[in-house]
Amino acid sequence: MTIFILLSLVLSLAMVAFIGHPLVKGGSSDVSGEPKRYLRLAGLFSLGLAPVTAAIIYSQIGSPAALDATAVAAPENPADPSAEIAAMNPEDRNAMIQNMVEGLAARLAVDGNDLGGWRMLARSYGVLGRNSEAADAWREALVLSEGAVDDWRGLAVALVESRDVNAAPAIKEAFEEVMLQSPDDPMALYFLGHAAMSDGDGERATELWTQLRAQTPDTVPLAGELDELLVQASDGAAASAQ
Repeated sequence: MTIFILLSLVLSLAMVAFIGHPLVKGGSSDVSGEPKRYLRLAGLFSLGLAPVTAAIIYSQIGSPAALDATAVAAPENPADPSAEIAAMNPEDRNAMIQNMVEGLAARLAVDGNDLGGWRMLARSYGVLGRNSEAADAWREALVLSEGAVDDWRGLAVALVESRDVNAAPAIKEAFEEVMLQSPDDPMALYFLGHAAMSDGDGERATELWTQLRAQTPDTVPLAGELDELLVQASDGAAASAQ
């Protein structure tokens, strides 16, 4: 599970950087220009991790046949299917993932008191781009975990990836919950900085992005973007002060 969580965090931060930026800026249904580029890059990034994610889903919850509603547990020592899955064509791989996910959903419909299962289902829905269902699964996980930070983070990312501008208040709430438990969380700092700018609070945006910049190596592409954002936030704060 640890490997899956790490991969999920890497993917999620990329998604927030590519999708969250135009979303918080108040993107509309017009996805031309820069917002369209963000969405295309995010999609390509997700497709690149699809074989890896499929293998990890398989190793965690077993084969599709093992995931019927009466299944008790996944195999204790499943074989590593990475090479086999990587060799699949995209259509077969997607069908395999779909079957595994539907099997897990059926199992949870029988026994919903499975925190790990809901988390796995939420991440799996995210891989498939079924972001509304991913958000619902994260909400189920939040009930069982009593508000664990990873579940708030997962919900926030699922809502960001839904690309629904009406979800902005719920995204902000989720990332605020993340920051309460993890004040240095990079995704929360990044998104809430944009939310502050959207609210006209350049000073708060500067505070959040400065905190994020301090933990971002200069060699990371995000560093350059943050430097530009900090200039914009400083200008916004100065304009507000006048």
